[in-house]
Amino acid sequence: MADDLGNRGAEERIRISIDEARCWVRRFGATREHLRKAVAEVGASADRIAGYFGKK
Repeated sequence: MADDLGNRGAEERIRISIDEARCWVRRFGATREHLRKAVAEVGASADRIAGYFGKK
């Protein structure tokens, strides 16, 4: 069930949260604004964001 926050699927666990942006900004060597732009363009999947920045 999508509203059950205690039952998150694999996809939910690997999504980037803007609330956790500090860690992701460091990982990708980007600014917070650049991270927001990446999420807007490719979605919140960690793999897609890594691809956007050319890093894995």
